Amino acid sequence: PAAESQARLALPVLERWLDPEHYEIALARHALGRALLAQGNAKDAEAELRVAAERCEAAFTRNDVRTREYSYAWGEALAVLNDPRAEPLLHAAAEELTQDPRYQGAVRARALAWLAKHSAARVAAGALR
Repeated sequence: PAAESQARLALPVLERWLDPEHYEIALARHALGRALLAQGNAKDAEAELRVAAERCEAAFTRNDVRTREYSYAWGEALAVLNDPRAEPLLHAAAEELTQDPRYQGAVRARALAWLAKHSAARVAAGALR
């Protein structure tokens, strides 16, 4: 709840003083989305994380590591909602984050675990055919 309340307090201030596409607003929305997801509120988290990922991409590029991290977090919310967009989004972001040897950020461990789990599931599904 503390992370959520801090993000909710920061957003109006940031939105009042910064350009709507400014990275700091994406950062606050990402923090809010992650807090909501941790509390089990995937629907509201998805909306915040989607906006954060879109704004991060607009501020930087699709290939920027921050965009990849934010896209991965958005994919996690989509997965909780059983949204079909989750798997391709998570797969792309996880591949990109784990294939860059320079990236050792916080999302790397989650991305590696997701890839391992889904690779094993694909192998098992192939063996059943």
